[in-house]
Amino acid sequence: MMIIILLSLIGSIVITLQIITIKIISKVNQLPSDLSVDSEDKQSNLQADLQEEMHQAITYECLTMYNAVSKQIDSLHANEIRYVIKQPSWNNSALLEHLSADEKELYLFFKTMFDTYVETYWLNSKGTVRTVFTQTDTPTSFSEKTISQASLELQSKMRQWFDNWS
Repeated sequence: MMIIILLSLIGSIVITLQIITIKIISKVNQLPSDLSVDSEDKQSNLQADLQEEMHQAITYECLTMYNAVSKQIDSLHANEIRYVIKQPSWNNSALLEHLSADEKELYLFFKTMFDTYVETYWLNSKGTVRTVFTQTDTPTSFSEKTISQASLELQSKMRQWFDNWS
């Protein structure tokens, strides 16, 4: 029960961060085009705040994905994967345009790694998260051991990614 409450709280935080970011973007877009020196300073500060906000929100999203993958190493937890893939993603061009090219590339790389992992090991033919696993690999599914090993390998790649992201 506590886990459900915690997951709900985390989901609310992500949505709140997205709303704040959208409001910041809206304010930046409403600035007049004939800016005075004072307005230019304000816009520069808003841009810096927006970039920092985006960086933190994306870091949080990536940590959520990392946490879900890490939990699969010792035993499989389908609910962790289900929770993460239901969360809104920052893969939105209007939001990502406020990141530097390097940050955008890094984020999309991380998201692609996670999405590939989920599609390969967790989604069934209907596109839902699998909850039944075999003891050996078959042409249509992977064993618990294989998924745990893939999770361990992905966790290592994600750690390297965080070194570059900071």
